[in-house]
Amino acid sequence: MSARARQPIRVVVAQPDALYRDLLRLALSQTRGIHLLGAYSRPEQLLQDAPPLTPEVAVIDVELGGRNGIQAAQRLQRLVPELGIVLLIDDRDVGIISSMPESAVRRWSYLVNRSTQNLTALLRAIQVTHARLLDIGDVAPAALSPVPGPRTGFPAFTARQREILGLVAQGFTNRAIADTLQLKEKTIENQLAAIYGKFDVGGDRSFVHLRVWAALHFHDAEQRREPDAAD
Repeated sequence: MSARARQPIRVVVAQPDALYRDLLRLALSQTRGIHLLGAYSRPEQLLQDAPPLTPEVAVIDVELGGRNGIQAAQRLQRLVPELGIVLLIDDRDVGIISSMPESAVRRWSYLVNRSTQNLTALLRAIQVTHARLLDIGDVAPAALSPVPGPRTGFPAFTARQREILGLVAQGFTNRAIADTLQLKEKTIENQLAAIYGKFDVGGDRSFVHLRVWAALHFHDAEQRREPDAAD
C-alpha cells in the first residue's frame, strides 16, 4: 500500500439542507480515515473555497443551488482534475446520469437516496471513489469507522421513540413526523425531549445540533444492533 493510500481521504461536502449538512460534517469529522476539509451550502461557495484545499473526494447533493449539483460537480472537477465525486441523487435523477457521456462523469459514484439513513454506504462510496472505481457494488466494505462519541452505550428507547429517531435521521421536521405517525406535534416534541434526555446532551446545544447528535448516534447504534434485539 502506498503512503498516499494510507493518508486520510481529503473530503469536502456540498449539501443545501442545514440538518443534513451538519450531520455529515459531524459524522465525517469523527470518522477514521477521513479528513473533512469543509462543508458548503451553495455552489458558488464550493467552487470558490474548495479548490485551494485540494480535496480528493467531493460529496455533492444534486439539489445544490436548486438542482445545480451536477453542474457544480463538473465545474469543480475541472478546477481539481484528480477529484472524485460522490453525487447524492434521487430516483428521478438516474435517467439523467445514465444518459451522460462517460467522459463527463469521470471518477463519479452515485448514492440513490439522498436521506441520511445509510452512513455506511456513504463512507463506502467515498472510499471507492477515492480508489478511482465507479462500480461500488463489487468493492470490499470500506475500512472506515466512526470514532466513538462521548458515550460508549446507547440508551434504551421504546419502539415509538426508535421510530421517531429514524424519521429524525432522515431529516423529517417535527410536523412531518407528526403527520407521518398521525400524532400531535406536541407529542413529538415531548418524545424528542425524552430522547434528548436519555442521550444526556445539555441544553447549551442548538436545536439543530441536538437533532444531529441524536441522528448520528442512532445511525451508529442501528448498525451495531442485533437483528432480533428486543425494543
